[in-house]
Amino acid sequence: MVKHLKYMFWLLLPMLVSCSANKFLPEGEKYLDDVKIDLSGDLSRKTKRNLQYALESAMQPEPVYKLWIGSRPEVWFYHQTYGDSSGISKWIYRKLAQKPVYLSDVNNQQNLENTRYIMENEGYFYPEIQSRIDTHKNGVNIHYDIISGKPLIIDSIKFDVNAGELQRIINRQQQFTLLKKGNRLQLGRLEEERNRITDSLSEMGYFYFRPDFLIFEIDTIQGERKANVFLELKENLLPETIQRYKTGKVEVYSNYRLKDTLQIDSMTRVEEQEFVFIYPKKYVKNKTLANQIAYEPGRYISRQDQQSTLEKISNLNVYKFINAIPEQENDSTINIAVYLTPEVQNNIKLEANLVTKSNNFTGPGISISHLNRNAFKGAEKLEVSFHTSFETQIGGQNSGVNTLEIGASNNLSIPGIKLPFAKAWSKSVTNPYSNVAIAYNFQSRVNQFTLTSTNLAYEVDWKGLKGFSHKFSVLDITFLKTSNISDAFQMEIDNNPILAESFRETFIPEVGYEFTWSPNRGGRKPYYINLDLLFAGNASNAVAGLFQKNAETYDLFGVPISQYARIFLEGRHYWYDRSSQMVVRFIGGFGLAYGNSNTLPYQRQFFAGGANSI
Repeated sequence: MVKHLKYMFWLLLPMLVSCSANKFLPEGEKYLDDVKIDLSGDLSRKTKRNLQYALESAMQPEPVYKLWIGSRPEVWFYHQTYGDSSGISKWIYRKLAQKPVYLSDVNNQQNLENTRYIMENEGYFYPEIQSRIDTHKNGVNIHYDIISGKPLIIDSIKFDVNAGELQRIINRQQQFTLLKKGNRLQLGRLEEERNRITDSLSEMGYFYFRPDFLIFEIDTIQGERKANVFLELKENLLPETIQRYKTGKVEVYSNYRLKDTLQIDSMTRVEEQEFVFIYPKKYVKNKTLANQIAYEPGRYISRQDQQSTLEKISNLNVYKFINAIPEQENDSTINIAVYLTPEVQNNIKLEANLVTKSNNFTGPGISISHLNRNAFKGAEKLEVSFHTSFETQIGGQNSGVNTLEIGASNNLSIPGIKLPFAKAWSKSVTNPYSNVAIAYNFQSRVNQFTLTSTNLAYEVDWKGLKGFSHKFSVLDITFLKTSNISDAFQMEIDNNPILAESFRETFIPEVGYEFTWSPNRGGRKPYYINLDLLFAGNASNAVAGLFQKNAETYDLFGVPISQYARIFLEGRHYWYDRSSQMVVRFIGGFGLAYGNSNTLPYQRQFFAGGANSI
């Protein structure tokens, strides 16, 4: 492979050399080839690395780097394809071309100001910054030489706010301050401190308070790199901006459309749990919505109330637009109007595919599903689906072997955790749902066997903190039945006890737990971890053992009860940039049959792909 790459390089070398953009260089101009930053001073390795990255990111414009052989093929492609809308030229322009960057495009003074701002933001208020330009035949390199100097160190912190009740609350925040004596005086950390205090106040009824209402006064000590920090309240603020408010009326327009604005007075108005629901026609039950609203009339208003309310209603997946608008009633009360515009209630999805595999199996598949987002007016999601696939082996030793699979399922998801004594739990977690599912699957491999499975399941799921989601399978019952076993396949079963165990009729009562962790989902390097634990047959075998004491295996109505434990783990790590994505994926599983079983049932063994996969 390396040898081939070498040959390709030497074949492309003449073309790259010929792709010179120098002939397009305007008279008196130079290409900007590189911007280099030389940062020195009394810096820790971590601080230097962070500063270097910030400084390099702030330099504008970004140069077009030339190849070592002196050509600038991206600029050459730009001039060759600019303005050409034909197919190949348009593709080259979009993928390979880059607009030239000249020395005249550089605002050196702005780069110097950005450099000084970044250094001051990290506590280095007295840096020495110089720039120089190295010129060669057709281009230039700009160097920025930066000596950090010693940072400004915090010597003391004092909160000095004089504003009645607000004074007491803010001054009490000093014990939680992010500013520490002996640390560098970082402008970014000062901004974080203002935001922290503002967030705390917003949870205590100070609805209109903003970070810029707080100002820092810095008193530097002459001859020493030390600073005394004073937090003060901005002068001449309007009284209402530093007033503490309580939540007043909460009105919910639960079936709102813009055209209804003029008809609000004629709509139905119903009170439910201290809230007023207003609608022309009921779309979602008032009680269901009331359970999602975090506002409490008479309590100090909180921005977290607004965020939690919008998030919980959004998680119902029945509304397209959600908005909560504050309306000040008097100098101590703010009313809330929540406007909810319904999403399309019914959705039908049809999918078709054609599978071709390395083992010569090929065939079509089709699935259709109908989703009702609000089946019984309580934001219940009812999904009915049907799927079928057919595969046949073309060529190979088993040519003509066909597999037909048909399945149907019905899934009902209800908001909340519907378990005994779980009312408080349901209110304390995010996006709780209870799910009831029933499914039937038929699989026929011609001239071998027919396998059917019937499943009934009840589970609850919810979201936790910091990217965690959980699923608890309260009970999952599956009945497997095999029939139409051919003589040839029966012979295989007779000679393979593990295979025979996999295809026997069996009753599978399961409980399980699954969690998923997906933090930093919107970042450049997100990752995903999924763990699934299943346990089957323990309680059922214990009960059956009370009545079948001398039996070799326990059964229910003559059907053996499966007993096993199964674990499945999947991990993914993504890397994104502007034009590409890379993902590393790991999957693994382990199953252990014990007690009443010698192997995992066929439906709980590990598979990848379609009906004839491994």
